[in-house]
Amino acid sequence: MKILLGILIVLVIITITVVIMYRNMTSFVNDIDIEEPAEGENKSIVQPSRSEVKNYLFAAETFIKPAYKRIVKLMDLRGDEKVMDFGSGAGPSSNLIANKLKKGKGELTCCDISETWIKVVKHRFQDLDHVNYLLGDITEMDLPENEYDIILIHFVLHDIDRETRPAIIKKLASILKSGGRLIIREPTSGQHGMPVSEIQELMTNAGLQGEGLVSRKMMIFIPVVESIYYKR
Repeated sequence: MKILLGILIVLVIITITVVIMYRNMTSFVNDIDIEEPAEGENKSIVQPSRSEVKNYLFAAETFIKPAYKRIVKLMDLRGDEKVMDFGSGAGPSSNLIANKLKKGKGELTCCDISETWIKVVKHRFQDLDHVNYLLGDITEMDLPENEYDIILIHFVLHDIDRETRPAIIKKLASILKSGGRLIIREPTSGQHGMPVSEIQELMTNAGLQGEGLVSRKMMIFIPVVESIYYKR
C-alpha cells in the first residue's frame, strides 16, 4: 500500500511539473494573432490551430529536443556563418542555431510558407537582431545567389508535394555559396516519409554532392536519413 501511495505521489508531482512547464513555455502563444481553421476545415501544417502550435512547441523544446541538438551539432557551426533554417516552423532548430551564431556574429534566416509559424518565431526571437525572416514560397522569392553558407532542411521536404520538391531544392542550391553545405534530415517510413533514392536524386539534379546518407532511428523508433551535401 505504501509503495502504491508513493508511486501515486510521484505521478502527481510529475503531472503538475509538466503542466507548469507547458504553461510557462507556451503562454506567449496566446499573445499571437493566429487565424484558427474554420469549423470542419482540414487542419494543416501550414495553418495550425493555437493548440497545435502550443503542443508542437512544447514537444519540440522538451521530449524531442535531443534530436534537434543532434542535427545542429551535425552543422558544425563556427558562429560567423550565414544560415537558413528552411521550414523553420516553431523554431526549435532556429533557437539552437541562433544561440551559436550570436557568439560569432553570424546571421540566421527563418524561412517558412506558413504565416502562423513565422509569427511564432518572430515573437520568440524578437530580441535577436541577427535573425531575419522570409515568408512565402521560396521558389517565387527574388533572392541573391551564392548567399548562404549553410541551409538546414529538417523534417520538411516530405511534407511538400512531390512535384514541387525539385524546384525547391534547385532554388536552395542556387542561394547556397560555392563550398556551402545543405544539411538534411527526413523520415523514411512508408506512411510518413520519403524514399532515400528520391533525396539522392533531388540533390544530384540540383548539382549538390553528398557525403553519403546515414540511416538511423530518431527517438528510438522513427526511421530517418540524414546527410550533408556540398555545392562545388
